[in-house]
Amino acid sequence: MALQTIEDIIRALQEHPEWREPLLQVLLPERYQQLPERTDRLEQALARMAEESARTDQKLRELGEYLERSKEENDRAFQELRESLQRSKEENDRAFQELRESLQRSKEENDRAFQELRESLQRSKEENDRANQELREFLERSRQELQESLQRSKEENERAHQEMREYFRRVQEEHDRMIQQMREEQQETERRRRELEERTERRFQELMAEMRAFSQRLDRVERDVAELKGYRLEDYYRDNATAILGRYFRSLKVLDKGEYLQRINEQAPLSDEEWKQLVSTDLLLRGRHWSTGTDYLMVWEISWKIDRSDVLRAVQRAELLRRWEENTLPVVAGKTITVGAQRLAQQSGVFVVLETSVINGTSLSPRG
Repeated sequence: MALQTIEDIIRALQEHPEWREPLLQVLLPERYQQLPERTDRLEQALARMAEESARTDQKLRELGEYLERSKEENDRAFQELRESLQRSKEENDRAFQELRESLQRSKEENDRAFQELRESLQRSKEENDRANQELREFLERSRQELQESLQRSKEENERAHQEMREYFRRVQEEHDRMIQQMREEQQETERRRRELEERTERRFQELMAEMRAFSQRLDRVERDVAELKGYRLEDYYRDNATAILGRYFRSLKVLDKGEYLQRINEQAPLSDEEWKQLVSTDLLLRGRHWSTGTDYLMVWEISWKIDRSDVLRAVQRAELLRRWEENTLPVVAGKTITVGAQRLAQQSGVFVVLETSVINGTSLSPRG
């Protein structure tokens, strides 16, 4: 089998699919052949990172439960203190009640004594003539006894009041001591809570720093993967562009970008900015339209996901190249395209190629 043109090679590969893998191993550098293995390792690393994040979330939940238990214990301690104070108040009320009952009994006894005295005076009045001296002596003795009784009652009352004041003083001291102890315990609890919050905040900041570092590493990985995808996609379209656009153009040829830029620079020198833009072009392709026979230069912008910026770059570079070749056609190619980019491509007359399909051929019709 004689292979003289690219079409012959393509037909041979279609007839013999088993040739493709050995051919790729020869054509592709070793670093592209290792892409699947590297991708697997990357997915494993991301899975490990996700597990570590889940363990961190579990630790934070456990910390929250510990704080909730501490709050419940403090509430129980306050409740016990309130119950103790209530019991002390009830005991004081009982003591006051007993004192009032004792005073009431003393009053009743004194009333009975005075009643007896009045009765005795009444009898003495009836016997006044016979027992006047005895009455005066009895009255004197009764007065003395009454004074002594009153004095004793006063002393007893003073002792009772003194005991009651002493009891209240001890209760107040115990109350103050308990309040002070409660304040100290509350201060200690507050200090421990602040320490716990500080440790939690420090750990949270450490976790945030680790997450930011992880995010930065993930961004770098994503950029590296996107760059590798872009390189692989550029190689794919460089190898397959002539086949993909074969229904629209014949005699398709991939141009050497360096030689082409040197040739147009000799005709009309490029500025530094123009040279930089054209050097960044992903692919240059030349072909003749099947229906009109018109020669076209196609400037390609290749991206895994085509957005508006890709369409605008293709249009700008096509407009720049029209200074040398009037029939310059902008082309964007990739795996997917955004809605805004597709709308802009239709408005700007840009060829859109998704994988192997041309979804926007502008006004150029394919060969029927």
